[in-house]
Amino acid sequence: MNGIPDRAALPVLPAEFHKSMATNTTDEGTSIPEELREKATEAIARHVKNIEPGPDNGRHQHLTHLCGVLLSREVSFADAEAILIAAWKSVGGELAERAEREVPNALRTTQQAIVEGRATGVPSMEKITPGLYEELEDIFSWRIGFTIGGKKPGATEPQRLSWPELDPAALYGLAGDVVRAIEPHCEADPVAILANTLTAFGSVAGRGTFAQVGGDEHHLKLFVGLVGETARGPRGGPCAAYWKAWIPAGLASGSSADFRAERG
Repeated sequence: MNGIPDRAALPVLPAEFHKSMATNTTDEGTSIPEELREKATEAIARHVKNIEPGPDNGRHQHLTHLCGVLLSREVSFADAEAILIAAWKSVGGELAERAEREVPNALRTTQQAIVEGRATGVPSMEKITPGLYEELEDIFSWRIGFTIGGKKPGATEPQRLSWPELDPAALYGLAGDVVRAIEPHCEADPVAILANTLTAFGSVAGRGTFAQVGGDEHHLKLFVGLVGETARGPRGGPCAAYWKAWIPAGLASGSSADFRAERG
């Protein structure tokens, strides 16, 4: 029908044309302990079973987001492939048939998306499967902690602190509006988005704008360093979302910026 042949009527390709996928599901190239891979597989399969098949926020879209989550957190290609193929096969049905073909393709596409800074991840995945990231976070110990204390003899035991939360008061005014507008479309921490927003505004405002405190001029220019673990994903994400919107095509100097501002 419609020029598409019946799949059952198609001839079977000779064995030499089949790409063997056997090594993709073994321990070759994997580094995560088998016990952890099995726990992750079980958690993913349990959530995927509850996803309603469909073009919008369906299982393929979820796979794309999940690939972004795993690869951006230093889970190797081989480990991610083994976990995801096993999870899809555990779900069964059509997913089991598509697993060995679709999972590697999604991972390769996501690798390129990460390089280009357009990969999706936790927020998108959580919209489809709420709670899955928290389970994976516990399985792989992704939670970040801070250590206060020393290791000298007699020193107090180091204290583990949870990741700090941004006080809502920090999102006051226009800067807060900018952060809230960008956050749903960006994987960056709100603190990083806020810091880049304030720094960019201070740079545009220049040294001609300041607050007078006594005899001192407090200018708006800020110098911010965003610190994070290496190999955890693109660190340009916090500013890339709005930087392109702020810089018109062809803008290359302060003079051209002044000209554009005068022309409106």
